[in-house]
Amino acid sequence: MIPLYSLYTPSHRVLKERFFCPTVPPDLELRLEYFENEGEGRFMDPSWRHAVIRKVEVIIDAIENHPGRVFVWSDVDAQFFAPVSEWVEPALADCDIAFQIDAPGPALCNGFFFCRGTESTLRLWQRTLECLLSPQNAGDDQVLIRRFVHDTPGLRWGLLPIAFCGGGTLRAHCWNPGDELAIPANAVMHHANWTIGVANKIAMCELVREKLANGETVPAGEAEAIVRGDASRGQLAPA
Repeated sequence: MIPLYSLYTPSHRVLKERFFCPTVPPDLELRLEYFENEGEGRFMDPSWRHAVIRKVEVIIDAIENHPGRVFVWSDVDAQFFAPVSEWVEPALADCDIAFQIDAPGPALCNGFFFCRGTESTLRLWQRTLECLLSPQNAGDDQVLIRRFVHDTPGLRWGLLPIAFCGGGTLRAHCWNPGDELAIPANAVMHHANWTIGVANKIAMCELVREKLANGETVPAGEAEAIVRGDASRGQLAPA
């Protein structure tokens, strides 16, 4: 089985218990770490920054413990709808790390990715941690990763198919309850990002389940066309 690494804090325990853990497919071996962290974990507040630092430390440990081998990282505000392992090797055929598509363009999201333990992937995350620990840093790991993928020596990176989707993959707008949310018909995983606060993440997860159950989805081909508007930021990993 392929290891699946994740981290949760008290503020996100409800997401772990209602959506994440119950849906982890049997072809992944969950390696979940608890991080005692005060605060609500809202984007960019101190508790969120502390959790981000610990997240990057866990990722670095995973890379060091899997030399030449692959693993999956997922933030805990995610849910699964199908097996995952069959996607991993094809996605990493021409790269060592493949990220979820965050928004049309496409742009990368480091809240869900497949990774192989290599010197270049290790250096990518070590550089990120060095910046996160700097007193001058604001604490946004995703901004740092988007910068460092372009100049980390030897790094081969790509983007996952839209079957691994998030709140902004097809819309790139912050979501609030009551807003429309497009979901690809072939969704394997959904990441409840592009919204603020745990209550909104819960509402988004419930909406996604409802849409998939009712077939209220976007055909996979149409969804791919939306996100491939500008492929210059990275090559899509093969599906």
